[in-house]
Amino acid sequence: MINQMVAEVAGAEVAAQHTASTGKMQKAVIQACLSGEREAKDPLWQPRYMGFPFAGYKDVAPDDESKAQDEVA
Repeated sequence: MINQMVAEVAGAEVAAQHTASTGKMQKAVIQACLSGEREAKDPLWQPRYMGFPFAGYKDVAPDDESKAQDEVA
């Protein structure tokens, strides 16, 4: 999921370069883009889960997710 965020912030080419990188390194790329140290594909980017309407990074339908939560509870 972190690599998907890198692709959204820095672009697909940068994400492909960091596919094998650690999560710590990928988070550093995201932080560098947001702080202006590195060129961002979308300077106003925010995680999907902070947008409206809410979206996620997993390919799970909202119905399936709520059913999964009900099973856990």
